[in-house]
Amino acid sequence: MGLYGVLGSALSGLRVTQAGLDVVSRNVSNADTPGYTRKTLERSTMVVGSNVTGIRIGDIVRDVDSLVQRQLRLENSGAGYVRILKQYYDQLDLMLGEPGSANGVDTLFNTFRSSMEALATSPDSFIAREQALRDAQVLAGNLNQLSSDIQAMRLEAERGIGDAVQRANELLGKIAKINMDIGSRDQLESPPADLLDIRDGYISELSELMDIQVMERERGTVSIMTKSGTMLLDLLPVELQFDQRGSMTPQSLYSDDPAERGVGTIRIVSQNGAVLDLIENNQIRSGKISALLELRDEFLVDAQAQLDVLAEALARSLSGRTVDGTATTVGTQDGFDVDLTGIQSGDRVNLTLATQPGGAEQTYTIIRVDDPASLPLDNSVTADPNDIVIGVDFSGGYASVAAQLNAALGPQVDVSAPGGNVLRFLDDGDATANSTGSLYGADGSTLNLAGLNGEALTINVNGVDNVFNFGPATTGQDLQSWLDGLPGIGATIAAGDLVITGDTPADGFSITFSNPSVGTATGLSEGSFNTSAITSVDASITNTALDGNGLAIPLFVDGGSPYTGRLEGMPQRIGFAGRISVNAALLADNTKLVQYGAGIEIGDPARPLDMLRRLTQMQITFPAETKVAGSTPYTGTVSGFVQRIISYQGAIAQDVSQATEAQETVVAQLEERFTSRSGVNIDQEMAHLIELQTAYQANTRLITAFREMMDLLMRM
Repeated sequence: MGLYGVLGSALSGLRVTQAGLDVVSRNVSNADTPGYTRKTLERSTMVVGSNVTGIRIGDIVRDVDSLVQRQLRLENSGAGYVRILKQYYDQLDLMLGEPGSANGVDTLFNTFRSSMEALATSPDSFIAREQALRDAQVLAGNLNQLSSDIQAMRLEAERGIGDAVQRANELLGKIAKINMDIGSRDQLESPPADLLDIRDGYISELSELMDIQVMERERGTVSIMTKSGTMLLDLLPVELQFDQRGSMTPQSLYSDDPAERGVGTIRIVSQNGAVLDLIENNQIRSGKISALLELRDEFLVDAQAQLDVLAEALARSLSGRTVDGTATTVGTQDGFDVDLTGIQSGDRVNLTLATQPGGAEQTYTIIRVDDPASLPLDNSVTADPNDIVIGVDFSGGYASVAAQLNAALGPQVDVSAPGGNVLRFLDDGDATANSTGSLYGADGSTLNLAGLNGEALTINVNGVDNVFNFGPATTGQDLQSWLDGLPGIGATIAAGDLVITGDTPADGFSITFSNPSVGTATGLSEGSFNTSAITSVDASITNTALDGNGLAIPLFVDGGSPYTGRLEGMPQRIGFAGRISVNAALLADNTKLVQYGAGIEIGDPARPLDMLRRLTQMQITFPAETKVAGSTPYTGTVSGFVQRIISYQGAIAQDVSQATEAQETVVAQLEERFTSRSGVNIDQEMAHLIELQTAYQANTRLITAFREMMDLLMRM
């Protein structure tokens, strides 16, 4: 290398040193800038032939720990999720009040209960009656306000989803633009490090909105999809659409059916026009959007359901009267008559049926409806997980009701309408079946059953199916002999008729045919015989009048209408907490809190004591959807249910707070790890600055030496 080679090397060294100083200055000036990562200058040796001629400036690159970065994005989604939950649950916990606080639901209920105790002690006191009504109004008003506040929170969540979706679209668009900028550069050119920092900032913000996974592509571009695998950004971004609603009521619920859905849903519209519902397909599982969706559609709906069930319990526990069935016998059939006078849509008849033998019981809940469009009813409309629900349209009268029940209950129960508003429920009688119209003769041999060739008769004895197949030469005697040989029953020929009886009073059987022609030829009838016993029948009917029907009283009503729990259309219970009020007729005449019929003295404590018993002692099964007992129904008093609501919501708020604290700790630790590796360390930059200064001085010394040597040559 000649002198000019020394000069070239020194000059290239100065250029690299100058570029290095520029990188250090940018690092130092952006040490506290969020999202900025430490930059370093790559350099490479310049070689000509076999000689090193200097140093070449390379790319400015980032020092990023990609593993920690991926983990941080994942935890950012979790942090975004719990932060939103904590924000809303803090607000909900404040609304419900701490246990025992002045405006807490439990305190207001206990105040109402105390006023009822005072009324029971002094029923003739005008002040006691007025105080009881005022406390009832305060409790109802508090439920109204809580319901309104919860719906306001759901509407706030709806708007938050809309804002988050809009921001997600903006971020996807910005990331796509950076992808295009990077992709349009020369293939040999590395993407600008600062541009990648900006892109990663957008990705980090997007990860707080929803759970995503990022895939590095060639030349520094990225693709983004949800954790569940839905593509959000490939060559172009998808468009997220949210059909935001402007109002929210308890009836505004999410449904996969667009015609029934009362809230907005998030859909992806891809570049080719394909549409995917992200909520229906559970594509967003973490992040701020997921939390807002769960609050709107689950957590706050649960809170509303708890208030609605509480309001329902207050109304129905006080207004419901139980009508017990009256035992009756018709021939060999036993059962009950029940008077349904005053039954309304939503009121119920409870039937308990025991099967023979063994006595296993099944409960049927028969619910009145007045619109057949609401049928059939699902078993989930009651809180009892073990009952069978039968919805019955009462609009056609009691004969129609009996026919509907016979079709639903089958041959084990015989339902009829003997007159008035009475329904009669009878079991299937004793274990005796007689043929009619077919001449079996003395021993059955005279009855030719060859015409039934290929048909079958099934007789179920004590739960066991037995099948008789008719052949080309079958006679009545063959059938009688087969029946008589079955365990649990016997069969004889008496006066030309076939008689089938159970061996003991506990034995029962049922008869079915493969074809109606079997019944015609054998003279037998399909049906059951001694397979059932009706244990009990009673009705729960809502009192709408203040007197004349016993102690039950409609203290709480649905606006100006009775609360009966009707199920037509949207169930009456949904949103009832926002509509519950004190009966205006009681506010006009508070004596009805005591006087429940003609001749009842104003000092009679019977009704106040009964009201107090219903609120504090009567056991009620509350539906599992309230979640106060986990995934099972809660059985307890109204008072106990109030405590369960407060405890449940308080526990959830505490769990959310603890989860938020834990998640924030995880994110902080990851951010610290990421910063320690990828952030700017001032001490490290200062040490590098000294190295650059030393290199700069060395290169300038070479240039000085070159100049001195050239001056010397020129003077020669």
